[in-house]
Amino acid sequence: MLSQKSTEPGVTVNQDKKFYLLSAVVVIFHLVGLVGLISPWKDLFLLTTPLHLLLLAGLLVYQHTEKNGKYFFFMGFTAIIGFSLEVIGVHSGLIFGPYHYGQGLGWKLAGVPVVIGVNWFLLTTCFLSFTHSTKEPINRSLAVALFMTLFDVILEPVAIAMDFWKWDTLAIPLQNYLSWFLISFGMAYLGTQLQLSFHNRLAAVIMACLLVFFLSLNLILYV
Repeated sequence: MLSQKSTEPGVTVNQDKKFYLLSAVVVIFHLVGLVGLISPWKDLFLLTTPLHLLLLAGLLVYQHTEKNGKYFFFMGFTAIIGFSLEVIGVHSGLIFGPYHYGQGLGWKLAGVPVVIGVNWFLLTTCFLSFTHSTKEPINRSLAVALFMTLFDVILEPVAIAMDFWKWDTLAIPLQNYLSWFLISFGMAYLGTQLQLSFHNRLAAVIMACLLVFFLSLNLILYV
């Protein structure tokens, strides 16, 4: 039967169709979001940001083929720890530096948007997928931490402009990037120790769309 025929080892025609469909959804949502955020209806599109992050995380999990108890533990752990560290950071300024969240990321609990936990899971999982060919845990975790920190460098100007969060200092503190690196390293290292397969073709699509999305907004907003 056609549904049982493989176009490459371990990948059926139906799996390919699902991947292409989900990829199209991810690309279209980013294109619509990009256009919306530079349109007169910017404020309306900003309201959809939490839903956008939830959609990406949901599609990533749906596409993942090796879901098990350890995978869902990792999902919950990264989301809860990421959110908890943000709460501590907002109220103490000791982790990332002095900052506070605006209204751009939706409903907040203890001063932190609930969707921030989803963001930590999404980014960590995507970059673990991107580095799946690196087998040595320390090297892989270092690579994930480096990529996530560089991503934050690209994200920060847009996040500030879109009222995701604001810094209480004139410049973004260096400790913010150091904390991103250390937290990302810890989360990635946990993922390697759980011996999970994070390889997910949709992760590359999501990463590419996020990079193009934020780089484009940086150019539009600041050039």
